[in-house]
Amino acid sequence: MVAGSLREPLNPEQEHLIRVIFEQFDQVGEWPIWQYVDLTLESRLGIDTAADVLASLPSVGERGPVSPSYGLTWRQDSYAPVRLDKPIALTVAGLRYLPEAEPLLRSFVTTIRHFVDRKRNLVPSPTQVVEATVTSAEIKGELLKREHRRRRGLSCGGDDAQGPPAARA
Repeated sequence: MVAGSLREPLNPEQEHLIRVIFEQFDQVGEWPIWQYVDLTLESRLGIDTAADVLASLPSVGERGPVSPSYGLTWRQDSYAPVRLDKPIALTVAGLRYLPEAEPLLRSFVTTIRHFVDRKRNLVPSPTQVVEATVTSAEIKGELLKREHRRRRGLSCGGDDAQGPPAARA
C-alpha cells in the first residue's frame, strides 16, 4: 500500500475496531489485550472475524520480522498471528481517525516539538557528548501553555493556530 492509504476512510468494522481499542485506553490508561477487543467486537457488533478486520487495516511497508512497516495499530510481533493475551495499541496514524483522541494527539505533538526545540538549542562540544534533558515538569508546563493559548484563541473567536493534528492530516 502507499502512504496515502493511511489516510483513506475506514469501513464501519475498521472504525469499530480502532474505537474499541481506544475506549479502553481512554478509560483506564492501558491498552487492551487482543481477546478483549475480539470479544467486545463480537458481543457489541456481532463481528466474529476481528482478526480479519485487523488484517484489513491500512498499512505501509512489508509485514515481516525484519521488514519495517507501519499501520494503525501496534503490537509486539505484528507480523505473526495475533495472540489473545497480548496488548494491542493504536499508533498516531490510528488515533487520527478518532475525534476524541485529538487532545492526546495535540499533547503528543507539543511534546515532540519541545524535544526538537531542546535539541536545536544544544551547544556542541568538541571534546564531550552533550545531552538535552527534559523533565516531566517541563512537559507539563508546555502542555499547560499550549492549552492556555488554545483556550485564549478560541475565546477570542480565533482558531487554534496549530489546530488538531487530525484536522491537519
